[in-house]
Amino acid sequence: MDRRGEGNKTLLGGVVILMIICCIFAGQILVHRYHMRTESVFSRRTEENFYSLGLEILNTTLTETYSLEKGDSILVSMVQIDGDLSIRIGMKGQKPVYEGNGQGLGDFTVNIQETGDYEISVTGKRAQGSLSFSMNSRVRTVKERYLAVMCAK
Repeated sequence: MDRRGEGNKTLLGGVVILMIICCIFAGQILVHRYHMRTESVFSRRTEENFYSLGLEILNTTLTETYSLEKGDSILVSMVQIDGDLSIRIGMKGQKPVYEGNGQGLGDFTVNIQETGDYEISVTGKRAQGSLSFSMNSRVRTVKERYLAVMCAK
């Protein structure tokens, strides 16, 4: 009888250890899947002179276009938590006025030297964090600029 009891205890201990190993393995798979997700989950807010992104995970490129005039500026505020992030600000088909990899956290200003329609593009690969772009009061979106020209005719 004692041998059977000892055998059951050994078997039970083995089963418990096996269950713990399985739970650890399953947890590792879930963590890996979360970090390797290919879809994007984000929030975006656009206004006349403001553009912000809250990134749970970004694996794509997001672009907004603003009409800017010579002498305008864009205040970029960035809090990147994880992943790869790049920012490009410039007129389509031209050399960008700013291009960076999102490594520095904090605020910086991009000065506009030429009037035109500027694209603000944010590209992420497993990027997480938040960004905002604040344009000075002279900024109008492309749509507003178009409407102003059409209404003036």
